[in-house]
Amino acid sequence: MSGRAQVAAIFGIIVVVGLGVFFAVYSANEPEYVAPAYVAPAPTASPVSKATADYVPWFKTFRMVGDPIDPVWNHVNEQMRLILKGKIKGIDGIKGAGVDSMPGHAVLNLQKITASPAIEAECGFTYTYLAKALVEGKAPFKSASTAFEGVATTHTQALQIIVKANSGIDSVSGLKGKKLSTGYQPQPDESLTQAVISAYGISVNVENNFFDLGLQKLTGGEVDAISYFVPIGSDEVAKLFKANNLKVLRIDGKILATLESQGITNVVIPAGTYKGVTENVRTVGSNSIWVCSSELSPDAVKDIAGFLVGNISHFAKERPELASLSGSTAWMDMGIPMHYGAELYYMEDCKREDGTQCMTFLPPPNDVPWFKTFRMVGDPLDPVWNHVNEQMRLILKGKIKGIEGVKGAGVDSMPGHAILNIQKITASPAIEAECGFTYTYLAKAAMNGSSPFKEKSTAFEGVAKTHTQALQIIVKSDSG
Repeated sequence: MSGRAQVAAIFGIIVVVGLGVFFAVYSANEPEYVAPAYVAPAPTASPVSKATADYVPWFKTFRMVGDPIDPVWNHVNEQMRLILKGKIKGIDGIKGAGVDSMPGHAVLNLQKITASPAIEAECGFTYTYLAKALVEGKAPFKSASTAFEGVATTHTQALQIIVKANSGIDSVSGLKGKKLSTGYQPQPDESLTQAVISAYGISVNVENNFFDLGLQKLTGGEVDAISYFVPIGSDEVAKLFKANNLKVLRIDGKILATLESQGITNVVIPAGTYKGVTENVRTVGSNSIWVCSSELSPDAVKDIAGFLVGNISHFAKERPELASLSGSTAWMDMGIPMHYGAELYYMEDCKREDGTQCMTFLPPPNDVPWFKTFRMVGDPLDPVWNHVNEQMRLILKGKIKGIEGVKGAGVDSMPGHAILNIQKITASPAIEAECGFTYTYLAKAAMNGSSPFKEKSTAFEGVAKTHTQALQIIVKSDSG
């Protein structure tokens, strides 16, 4: 979820709270608070997006990056190119669009989308674990970048270590001294395979081959196993299992725990995914996600998300791995903040079968890290500030009947005052509060570095004006 969207969500909650005056007492086990009836204002019509290259300039030279070796990525990007250019019968494209689908790979795609000073691609595919690595500045990236955001989770890929069913190899440890075929660097096939082998502490004769050749070598007996990072339910792997007596090796729980500590997540290949696979097989994997540059406008990404998620049935005709994708799930588990334009699509344009929006509530704190330890500052002497912050705390924690909160939120409403609140929100090197109340004249003083502040700060921004306060000098009417 993008920073702008987090603020938008907070703003929305503030407006719903209202400004009634009373003090609420904090309790670790709050009773459920029943909110008074709230009558929503009449809905306003959302403007229809003008999907033309003149209206959304990015579409004049729109570049997508995928991987020519990955059949799903290659298929989706090529179909997106045809859709955007209006070449698919029955699907309106973008008038005047100039679209290019370029080759790449999971690491290079992120580098192109975040390139500086000028990006080299607008959107493309990558994996969740690599996206997280870039955000955190971990290998294989040399520095961190947050200049990209998620649009959709398309499918899950897994490292599938396959052997012949009659090979006598029943576990990964049984590959010791055997021949194994995997992909080339920088594809995840190679790096994840080596990570698994290293975790087991065994020596395996690894050779690099493209996926198709690896399959041929396994069935021809030239290698004992293959290890490729492909979609769960891959059409190519499914055909291989239908034609041969094969099995997928599971990775032991202790090894998975070791790998998870290195940031490599584990997934399950469900029983029945392939012929002969009668039990769930746990292995390492990652979600495949479509991301876009943060430079793209919300309007552009809202349209992009619509073309991508809104045409799932078209993509799935040739790639059954995408059949389970839907607008109700595409926004989940990206592992990185979502582009604001994508959020607008899921919350406004995307509809479930029952007609409701695909995303009607805030994602859990895993997608909105701020809400794990969200701190608000007010003033215990100000009844309005105190009331709003306390009700915000209850709302975010899901304690208000009829209002969706944030699952698993850790929220604290802390005491303060108008000056201290700004100081806490702008504290350096680590802020001491995320949001809170102050006054306009003090906010301006902080930005200008004038009294009562010793130095200027612009490390805060406005969310909402709640009410006006005035210095009211009162005397008795008969005081003279």
